[in-house]
Amino acid sequence: MFGARLRHWRERAGFTQAQLATRLGYHHSYLSKLELGSRRPTAELACRADELLGTGGELTMLSQPGTDQEPAVPPPLPSLATGSADGTLRSWRARFPVYGIGCPLHGYRGCVADAPPEGPGAAVVHGFAALLAGYSQINLECVTTGITVAVEGCLHAMAEAMRAAEEPVVTALAGLAAHFADLAGWLRVERGQHGLGMAWFQRGVDWGQAAGNVPAMCGLYTRMSSVARLEGDGGSAIAFARAARDTDPRRGWVRLHAQLHAARGYALLGDRGEFDRLAARALALAERLDERDHLEAPWLCGAEGQTFVSSFLAGGLRDLAARTGERGCADRAVEFARHSLASVPPRMYPSLVLLTLRLADSRACAGQPEAALATAAPVLPAARRAGMTVISRELAGLRERLGPASTALDSWPPNRNPLPHQH
Repeated sequence: MFGARLRHWRERAGFTQAQLATRLGYHHSYLSKLELGSRRPTAELACRADELLGTGGELTMLSQPGTDQEPAVPPPLPSLATGSADGTLRSWRARFPVYGIGCPLHGYRGCVADAPPEGPGAAVVHGFAALLAGYSQINLECVTTGITVAVEGCLHAMAEAMRAAEEPVVTALAGLAAHFADLAGWLRVERGQHGLGMAWFQRGVDWGQAAGNVPAMCGLYTRMSSVARLEGDGGSAIAFARAARDTDPRRGWVRLHAQLHAARGYALLGDRGEFDRLAARALALAERLDERDHLEAPWLCGAEGQTFVSSFLAGGLRDLAARTGERGCADRAVEFARHSLASVPPRMYPSLVLLTLRLADSRACAGQPEAALATAAPVLPAARRAGMTVISRELAGLRERLGPASTALDSWPPNRNPLPHQH
């Protein structure tokens, strides 16, 4: 496992074995044996490789004895007493509802929950609910192995608790587990492990159905749609978006969320007519969200909702432009991307990086390579070390659109103009 992951991170960073070995201070033949699995790494090498490749500590974890293979069952619930960025949490006290998630026992009427979980029944449910609230506040700019293991550990512990509990605790825990599975799956996707991510999403849908948790199920199906889109499968992205809509089409935010994902799927297929139809419906629906929509999906409402919708439409128009070569789609993508980027708060730095790259890519599609390079330049270092799949894909798309000129991304800002003026 260590060798396979070392090779993954090395290739992702664009190093040959010889180049990486030189930077680590080892002979390239030793690195070759590590990647083949015929030698065990030293703790020093693993630590230095983590720092150089920006893995978030994954290689150090895999270098430890007994971690040759990734465990089939998540480890027991980790310690929750200290830290936060490494995947563990201080004791959290959360007042529900929290950003669209109601208390699994008291709904949206409000309550206070504490973590870590102790005692029977309601205390266990409230404990895990507080943990979910805590994890949702951690900045995932650098996706680490630690938080992935911790979140999956919580899921393992909840599954054990559900086997021993009675109603209504089982239903409450199942609804919580659906939200945890959403987080666990996306953490895996951000590490490039789409298969593991989809497995968690499907398990989350099962839990969500058992609990009748519509918000969780809608979120999980749209996650699946996103993964399909990352893999270039527009048809599956549309199918998952329809499944999201069918969780409860009476809810305005559910229809809006599903329409945006479906529109992105049609954009991948190059179907401008269907994209424009769904985009127009989504924009109109975004203006008519009611009080329940604001409670269950605050990220789709107000200024934040405008950013969310604009970023989705920018991505779809960019995909259409890349697929069809239509300059008009690229110009519209630039406008939507600029609008979404203008309202991103500084605390959402990963989103700022992502949307900056999307704006740069839209400008590249519009035939403005110099403007694309200048737009992307401020976030290139952060994009290279982010370790997030969606950001890496945006950067890869920008490179593809720039063609030979993409070499300027590796040395920007250059000493001279890297591109000939295009008239």
